[in-house]
Amino acid sequence: MVTTFEQERSRAAVLRENTPLFEQRGKLLYIGGSAGKLQLLGLLLQYDWTILEIDSANAQTLDGEVVVGDVRNAYDLFEPKEFDTIIWWHGPEHVYHCEIKGILIDLATLCKGLIVLGAPYGYYPQDAYGENIHERHLSHLRPEDFYQWGYKSETVGEFEGGNESCLIGWNFG
Repeated sequence: MVTTFEQERSRAAVLRENTPLFEQRGKLLYIGGSAGKLQLLGLLLQYDWTILEIDSANAQTLDGEVVVGDVRNAYDLFEPKEFDTIIWWHGPEHVYHCEIKGILIDLATLCKGLIVLGAPYGYYPQDAYGENIHERHLSHLRPEDFYQWGYKSETVGEFEGGNESCLIGWNFG
């Protein structure tokens, strides 16, 4: 999923207003790394990055420290409180809804501070992308889901607006 500069600017504004994401430093875990997925990640160069990517072919296209693995097993891949910040940006929709709460509990054990989530706002069907079967959308999320899991959230764009919309959540682990 590639978004326009204006869409990313709107998403960055939500994060700037509600979190210290762009001012913090330290170790950052970016889950579901993709070179073209999140243009605003260019604003996070102050962090020491680790990328967790499930698709080994995609992982080979990424720079830096890349761990090939599944977010469902993140607890087994990293040490408790290893990261200052975790970003799971346009990733929660790629696992089943019933798995997300448990994954978020595990991520909270890995993080000392801020956890940021991003997902399409509402129903946005997507199948495998090329050879990457992990790109399928298995969940369709709303703000009340994020609230239920203990996250604050805001939306950008219209409900079920596809690539034009985004549900953004954050919690201070």
